[in-house]
Order: sequence, then structure tokens, then C-alpha cells
Amino acid sequence: MKYIKLGLSMKTVEEKIVQGTAIRAGLTNNPAFPNPSLPLATFDALVNTLNAKRVSRDEAFEAARAATADLHAAERAYDQAVSQLGAYAEGVVGADVQKLEAVGFALRKTPEPILGLDMVTDLKLTSNSYSGVLFARWKPLRGAKSYEVQICADPTNETNWRSIKPSPCSSEMIENLVPGTKMWVRVRGVARKTTGAWSQPACRIVP
Repeated sequence: MKYIKLGLSMKTVEEKIVQGTAIRAGLTNNPAFPNPSLPLATFDALVNTLNAKRVSRDEAFEAARAATADLHAAERAYDQAVSQLGAYAEGVVGADVQKLEAVGFALRKTPEPILGLDMVTDLKLTSNSYSGVLFARWKPLRGAKSYEVQICADPTNETNWRSIKPSPCSSEMIENLVPGTKMWVRVRGVARKTTGAWSQPACRIVP
């Protein structure tokens, strides 16, 4: 025996309207189905309501898209105008902080020189189903341009640590490790003319 496959969870609203229209037409004045469990007039109203709501949604979507475009245009016009006024104000009073702030302009902060790098913190090691692979992640360090990552199977001797490829961001995938071994990892920040202190080592069994 075969059963009806409605597929409602997989159908779009448009497909349901097409489906409902076909069912309504098929059952109307069909002697094989003399007494539908739901009055066809009620079903017809439901199909029409669904279609009307779809039309309303599409119209609202188009209106929202047009309104968003108008908003972006207004924002661009504002940005251009306030930039013009800012340039005018600077040209009149120069760098007079008091006068510029008095009329509503915020001033840029003077960049603070980075005298040194702090220690990397929040170093964590994770693993998944990949054999011989660990994933290291740590908190981004202010001023660091890259990170030096070192691994070690026996941290009791400083000479056992070896560096792998530098990481440009605050995470690194460490590959080609021996499964089943306990691996230690540490990280430090690197800037143009300085390096930070090593993080506290983290360890994990290699999957």
C-alpha cells in the first residue's frame, strides 16, 4: 500500500500554494471524493490567505530593501557633510582642543608607544579526531605582529624546546606529532624590535 507524501517540511511557501491549488482543483466536484473531511471552501480560503501573506511579505521585503538603500544614501550624505565641517573647524581654530570639543567634535587619541610586549596568556590546547594534530589558541596580545610557537616533549630541559612556523594570529594548528605522546606548547609575542615573555606552557596528549 502506498501512502501520500506531503513533504510539507521541505516545501517553500510558493510550492505549498501550487500544491494546495492542485489539490483544491482535484477534489472539486470529484465523485470519488464526495465528502471531504475539510470543506473545500475553507481550504480554498486558507490557500488564498497563504498566497496573500506571501504577496505582503514580498512587498514588505522590497520596501525594506528600498528603505535600506535610502538610509545608506542619507548616511553617505551625512558623512560627507560632517567631514566637510570638520575640515572647516580645524582650518579655523587649528588644534584648539577646547574650541573643537565645545562644538561637538571628538578628538583622536594620541597613539601610545609600545615599550614592550606582555606575556601571552590563556594558552589552551585542544584536539579532535585528526591523528598527530593539536590546536593551540591564546588571547591576542597588544602590539604583537606575530607569535613564536615552541613545542617540547620534555620541558625539564630548556634545550628540548623547538620552534615551529611563526603564527600571524592567535591560533596555530600543530601537525606531524607522535600520537599518544604528551606534548608541551608555549607561545610568545613578536614585534618589530622586541619579543615578549614566554607564556605558561600548556600540555595535552596527542591523539
